[in-house]
Amino acid sequence: MMTSRTDRSIPRDVGATALVAEPDPAVRKKICEGLEELGYLITTPATAKEALKAMRFHIFDVIILNELFDTKDSRTNAVLSYLENMAMSTRRRFFVALVRRIYQTMDRMPHSTGASIWSSISRVLTASP
Repeated sequence: MMTSRTDRSIPRDVGATALVAEPDPAVRKKICEGLEELGYLITTPATAKEALKAMRFHIFDVIILNELFDTKDSRTNAVLSYLENMAMSTRRRFFVALVRRIYQTMDRMPHSTGASIWSSISRVLTASP
């Protein structure tokens, strides 16, 4: 079930919206606290299916996605795949932060799920263990 502090019927001009797809409750809480301080209305889906449903009916201003959200292998992440196949004209309307366990700075990003998503990810965050 989707835990949401937003009502999907809220008009877009009421405030900026964020979708946080993070499986770790402690990390999710920290992310949500920071976004709330910035005034974001936050949706926190429990599953990829819920995230995809929310994304199909609303264009969020920010999407924070853990590469292992609702999967054990980032190559099968349904939300990441959806973003990868999204039309660029839509994709450019929001900010995406990809949360990963391992990230090598100043190095080529891995292309395990396709070059287009890696080139369009707005920011990559490293989750501290």
